[in-house]
Amino acid sequence: MTLLPLQPRVDDLVTASPPDANTFLPSVDALMGSLLAGLGDGLAVRMCREHLGTGGKRLRARLALEATAALGGILHEAVPWAAACELIHNASLVHDDLQDGDRVRRGSTALWATYGVGQAINAGDLLLMLPTLALGELDGSGGRRWTLAQLVARHGALTAIGQAAEMGLRDEVHVGIDAYLDAARGKTAGLFGMPVEGAALLAAYAPADAAALGAPFETLGLVYQLTDDVVDLYGDKGRGARGCDILEGKVSALLVAHLEQRPDDVTW
Repeated sequence: MTLLPLQPRVDDLVTASPPDANTFLPSVDALMGSLLAGLGDGLAVRMCREHLGTGGKRLRARLALEATAALGGILHEAVPWAAACELIHNASLVHDDLQDGDRVRRGSTALWATYGVGQAINAGDLLLMLPTLALGELDGSGGRRWTLAQLVARHGALTAIGQAAEMGLRDEVHVGIDAYLDAARGKTAGLFGMPVEGAALLAAYAPADAAALGAPFETLGLVYQLTDDVVDLYGDKGRGARGCDILEGKVSALLVAHLEQRPDDVTW
């Protein structure tokens, strides 16, 4: 399917808010729960269920569903894709909490703080496997499942690379905005573009057009990360205290902006 012109369709996608898309969010949660239930009731499964039970905004799932509706896809068929997007994100959160030393997530105790480092790694690893199982619930050809599985794997790899880059910034003396944005682009932005790109593929858009539709949402993901850094100090992220990023020594957008204005403060 050829997408011409691109910009009007992107604008439509940004502003579209189909009233029935959110009604499928409970189906996404139900699918994630059933995938875990099918793996028994061991500790790893219980930890994943506990983490997913803390809630969250389900932004990636919402993006997948809203984009499917806006692009003419079938919403109930997009539920496994929305679940896959949400699961890969939550896997990254479990590992992120451990690496950053965050003891609170969404107002609840982080898994590593309750069960220990090793078990939290196991829970995060299990969550990393679940998107593939979710995609197995998709109707249609195996080729479509394979394409979406590759999309998840690629963005999951970029997320890990971005997380490593962000952690590496802590060892740098001089960190500019470009280095910060490169890390944020890998860690956060891709998982905003991915749900839309996959929704376009489900709606039978050509791969190049699907990627073009997802790209603006990666920029949105960067804006989200910048906002998240500000909220950490001036708002409430459900982490128990304000300024956790600064306390942990993370290179946030606030730190980068400060050093651009006052480079002599770099040693301090």
